[in-house]
Amino acid sequence: MAQDFSLPIADDALIAEVDASSPVSAGVTLADIDDWERHLVPENDPAKWPWWRNERQTRNDCQANALTTCLEVIEHRHKRLNDQLSRMFAYQQSEVIDGSLGRDRGTTIQAGVKVARTLGCPTSDEYPYSRYTGSRSTLDGWSRPVLQSAATRKIATSIPAPAWDEMLAYVVMGHPVHWGTWWPLQWGHDRVVRRYTGRHGRGGHATAIVWVEKRGSELLAKVANSHGDGFFYVDERAYEEMRSRRNSPFGAYVLQGDDEPFERHVFI
Repeated sequence: MAQDFSLPIADDALIAEVDASSPVSAGVTLADIDDWERHLVPENDPAKWPWWRNERQTRNDCQANALTTCLEVIEHRHKRLNDQLSRMFAYQQSEVIDGSLGRDRGTTIQAGVKVARTLGCPTSDEYPYSRYTGSRSTLDGWSRPVLQSAATRKIATSIPAPAWDEMLAYVVMGHPVHWGTWWPLQWGHDRVVRRYTGRHGRGGHATAIVWVEKRGSELLAKVANSHGDGFFYVDERAYEEMRSRRNSPFGAYVLQGDDEPFERHVFI
């Protein structure tokens, strides 16, 4: 790991591996989706789901919190399932990929993407948050019985987060963004981040873009956080600054619930 933050920066080999296995964006924007605003209904907004929880991390597991949040969105939007998924399974399997098992120093965005693509994730009931170990044999013993269940919740693929207009189309159709940024971010009373200036603060933090909110004529990305405070929002300029590898080297990926995320929809 290049940095020892709660959200480390992945090494070049892992970034190359995840990026090489990622297809390019479909190039679809909201303008290509017939009557796209019909999807902006409460039942598609995670904040309105009665089983939704505001995550509050108690370890350096923001990446696992954000990852399972993304997977829960995919599970509900594509399968109408309401399970809460195991943050600890996601965290420790990411630690294995990052070579940091049992150190509780955070895990990389790319490790989480790899877990989601290769293993999936069991439910919190199957693999409780109280489990944490530095022993690989103990981890394997806990994990083995839930691998079959976890595999039912793999993502189909991931893509590097595309430009704003394309990202909005993915999120509206139920494909969230798993990403990391320098932290803290600055927002006003409306909780909207409108500027991101690159490296700052004491480290990185992972969050998840889970929905699109319309305020007047403006569209905002709705971001789930794991500090117990629910959601904040990002506008177009801040998003473009934050997804840039130059400004934010942690990584940003759309997690796709199926291989052809727009194939079942009619385009203009």
